[in-house]
Amino acid sequence: MPIDWRFADPFPDVLVGFNFSALSASPLARRLIEQLGARQGLTEVDMRKIFDGLSGVDQGALSVRDNRIVVMFTGRVTDSTVLVPDADLKAVPVSGNAILIGHASAVDQAVERIAMKSPPVDALGRGAAGQQRLLGRRFG
Repeated sequence: MPIDWRFADPFPDVLVGFNFSALSASPLARRLIEQLGARQGLTEVDMRKIFDGLSGVDQGALSVRDNRIVVMFTGRVTDSTVLVPDADLKAVPVSGNAILIGHASAVDQAVERIAMKSPPVDALGRGAAGQQRLLGRRFG
């Protein structure tokens, strides 16, 4: 299933998507994730749980705005796919094969954008068909 880009902040500081299945198969990426986890105090058991949970992830996308992060993973995912150790973080399934994870307020806003069923808006305010949008109104 492709990423539902409506999850992304309409004016992101950073917006990136990646093929996670190819990334997770890379020994270099695995070592990098292990090092990052170790720096965060995760144990080998924690890391094994993370890798097991991420083994079914096909795609990932990251949206960052004002240091608030929300990530969408698609594939065989569940709310236990990734550990959410911080009280400010949240994981919410948005379909049978997609989950949002990130700062609670950013995740809540992403869920609202997806529920609106409108096309994604890029950073210039254009909808999917290129119409200019400002505060929900269509111009041109």
